[in-house]
Amino acid sequence: MYSDKLYTPHHENADSENDRYLLVASPKISDIGRRFVESDGAYTDVRDASFSMAKLVSKTLRYERMSTDNPSMSEEQVAAQQATDCYGHTIVLSELLDSIDVPHYVGYANRHAFVVAGNESGGLYLADPLSPHLSGDVTSALSGPSIDNQLQEGVDFASVFLKTDRLIEASSSLDDVRSAAAKHPWLMFGKDPGLIAGGDVLNPHDTRLVMNLYKPERGRRVLEDYSGFISAMSQNDLASASARLFALEGVFPDIDVRNKFKAVADLALQLGRQGMRADAVRVIESVEHSLVRSEHPDVRTWKADRFRKLGAAVADASIVEQSLSIYGSLGSSVNPRKIAKARKLLEDLGKE
Repeated sequence: MYSDKLYTPHHENADSENDRYLLVASPKISDIGRRFVESDGAYTDVRDASFSMAKLVSKTLRYERMSTDNPSMSEEQVAAQQATDCYGHTIVLSELLDSIDVPHYVGYANRHAFVVAGNESGGLYLADPLSPHLSGDVTSALSGPSIDNQLQEGVDFASVFLKTDRLIEASSSLDDVRSAAAKHPWLMFGKDPGLIAGGDVLNPHDTRLVMNLYKPERGRRVLEDYSGFISAMSQNDLASASARLFALEGVFPDIDVRNKFKAVADLALQLGRQGMRADAVRVIESVEHSLVRSEHPDVRTWKADRFRKLGAAVADASIVEQSLSIYGSLGSSVNPRKIAKARKLLEDLGKE
């Protein structure tokens, strides 16, 4: 576990080493756990425990952005540096909440991770260990199919919409959507919020994010594998990137079409160009299995689009033919220009 190798507070926040404790055995953890165990476990108790734990994690870990200079996230690396990104912060918070039986999900939206504690019937609270001031009630900020029903159907994650403008408006520590998104870009798609004129009306679609919710243990593995995938791609380690991505088959977190799945597309093309066409196809299919519930037209044709571009890159008519077959199965909703491009490719490859 990540949490059982950490000391709190972070040495930069401690007066001396004598003021630091093993995180899982610290007085603060004991106090939060005792208060929750002695409570009724109502929504307010879940909220208070989650927020207290998030603040504790933020004082234990320092933020460090993922970069090519840093190794892939691991228990040992996080323990040695006492620094990690939002994925590591969330893994630690989830472990600590599990240790005192606080019900929660591991959440992911627009490349940011956090915890959503509670349940649909009692209330849901977003606890952000990287930025605890962003934490808040999201019960009325969610829309989409029932979370419980999705998870009861045996699906590995629930997918709903998070309206971040409502989270921001309900916060006592955030001024407005623009200023909040300027400091925390994950809260909003669209233009750089700092460049939007003060009188402009924000597009509500820009603050409506696709959010995945995972059961805790599964979610922690997803964050670790996704972090490993991004890290390996930044270092051009195709073998490690492929292994991490295959571990995410059916649970790939970054499924919002506005993020364009660029790293996945790059991996498929690089594998194909190096002669590993079967692995390239598997990369595309691994992510496509996570997109099955989306009705967005760009998501519905994503697999066919990727096959068309892969076939073009490696001059393989059989892969282009697969893209045409998928387009045909989707009916009249497919942009005819995509079909025309695939047919032109086949012609250029001598197949039509």
